[in-house]
Amino acid sequence: MTSANRSGEPEACTAQKAVEALGCFVELALDAGPSPIGEASTVAKVGPRDIEILRDGALSAEALRAASADHLVLFVCSGNICRSPMAEYLLRRWLGADSGWRVASAGVSAFDGLRASREAIEVLQEKGIDLTPHHSRSLTREVVDAASVIVVMTAQHRSTVLTRFPEAAGKVFLLKSFGASSREEDVEDPIGASADTYRHVRDELGAVMPDLVLFLHERARKQA
Repeated sequence: MTSANRSGEPEACTAQKAVEALGCFVELALDAGPSPIGEASTVAKVGPRDIEILRDGALSAEALRAASADHLVLFVCSGNICRSPMAEYLLRRWLGADSGWRVASAGVSAFDGLRASREAIEVLQEKGIDLTPHHSRSLTREVVDAASVIVVMTAQHRSTVLTRFPEAAGKVFLLKSFGASSREEDVEDPIGASADTYRHVRDELGAVMPDLVLFLHERARKQA
């Protein structure tokens, strides 16, 4: 559905505002509380070869195109507001638009609908990557089942994922295991730390991407 507001008017982020905007056209409103995102929906025309954005909104064109890919790689951290979204957006750049992989992220203890942390947005912007479209989401069985590869930030995340979803064994990997040295090391949580700490984490994530891309291409080839 498009946003519940008249053309040219502000987005309605509550049921009351939607009813006020649409007036007599509304017979029933189901109120699940205020919208946690507070942005207009994206309106797109999906063609056989591409997706045309008719109205910009909460989902970017890049994210919509990625959703049409065949395989899903899922990054997992705790709150899904710094490490995993930074990894998600870095990998999207490395993979490009026609890789056959879509990329997403989630958190084992995340609240749905939160923006990425200010520092995460800033340090990715330094690399020309816009993290502002990201909104956090919790790790669910549906997204675990949909993922072909799940990449976690720490050994504790791996343990949590496998405890909750034992059927995911065989597709859960520690991020740094893809690096040149294949180390079983954690990516530390930068939340609450300085921008320099975020830059260090960003660069740690970025250093792994070439090996991860090679792994994903090989895995997709074997599954074809």
